[in-house]
Parts: sequence; C-alpha cells; structure tokens
Amino acid sequence: MKAISTAELRSKTSALVRALRHGSTIALTYRGRNIGRIQPVAEQAEIREDDPIYRLHEHAAPAGSLTDREMDALIYGA
Repeated sequence: MKAISTAELRSKTSALVRALRHGSTIALTYRGRNIGRIQPVAEQAEIREDDPIYRLHEHAAPAGSLTDREMDALIYGA
C-alpha cells in the first residue's frame, strides 16, 4: 500500500483520484505517522432477479399488511 502525507494529499489530489479509480488503497500519514487509509468504494451489486430474498414474496403466505415497497425497505434498506 502506498503512503502519502497530508501535504501530498493537498498537492497531488488528481493523482490520488486516478489511483483510487484504478483500485489502489493509500495510507495517509501526518508527521510520519499513519492516521488513516483512503480506499475505493466497493461497488454495490444490483439485485438479481434470482435473488432468493427478492423472490421471497412468492413463497410467503399472506400474513400482514406490508406492501412490497415496505418489505423491500425492511430487507434491503431501500
């Protein structure tokens, strides 16, 4: 993992963004000590049609008054 100082962070932001876009993780240092890590955000997978939780409503017996949207919010946080 490459390390950069806070001073380099300010002066080399565009290079840092390029590195992140290519999947690099960078350690951030201040006065020679590690203070954090900058890493790319993991991409969220889309819900697949064959996802068993996505199809759960097809297998469940009617038992309540939740709408599909409310169930999705409970399960997926959407």
